[in-house]
Amino acid sequence: MSPVEATITVPETSQGVTGLGQGGWTSARFVEAVGLPLRLNLRAPIPLDVPLDVVPSEDSWHLMHGDAIIMEGVTPLRSFGETAAVDVAEARAARERFNTSPDDHQAPNCFSCGIGPQSMNVHPSALADGTGRLATDWRPPAWTGDQHGHVAPTTLWASLDCAAGFYVSGHPLNDDGPDARGALTVQYEVEVLQPVIADQDHVIVSWHGRWEPAWDGRKRGAGSAVFDAEGTLLARSDSLWVVPRG
Repeated sequence: MSPVEATITVPETSQGVTGLGQGGWTSARFVEAVGLPLRLNLRAPIPLDVPLDVVPSEDSWHLMHGDAIIMEGVTPLRSFGETAAVDVAEARAARERFNTSPDDHQAPNCFSCGIGPQSMNVHPSALADGTGRLATDWRPPAWTGDQHGHVAPTTLWASLDCAAGFYVSGHPLNDDGPDARGALTVQYEVEVLQPVIADQDHVIVSWHGRWEPAWDGRKRGAGSAVFDAEGTLLARSDSLWVVPRG
């Protein structure tokens, strides 16, 4: 058996769906523990407040809970879609259309997209430009920054993850298919091009990324990106989502 290189714990404050760890947050902690760029394959729900083992294998890394593989880290693809920047005012107008009703939100306690006081308020809605893209303005709280004001990777990865998720869940599978709001992240990768600075205005955009816009059966791909207020691309993600059977 391969040795345990490190352990990480996902606290309750970093949950996504209520009672489970947020996938983007956990992915970033896993990558930090490994110390290498990775593309993540998410295999199982992420438990909260328990040690998770970081274990190397022959050509990948595993995040383990006992004998269960929670995530697998593999060589990154570094293949991302491209999209134009969005003005902060346009993104703010989109966010104001986001439904914050606790009865309609799937993850009201989510670290990133929740509606509680500690949420990052990543609340994207459709832009009015007819492109099918979603956007939100985003001002990361000062406490998310390090001594240089750079936003923590866990915060950034979580925010990009949720933004992509709302793009996917906002597009029904088909008239007769399962509810796309139940889609789960199965692959995720992030590239940071420049630091995201805390307590400054940014825009997060989500769209189909490098994938075809249409659903492929129960699968749909998405991209998300963070821009500063001047329209400079700072970070981007690529992800694949699946609606579970049944």
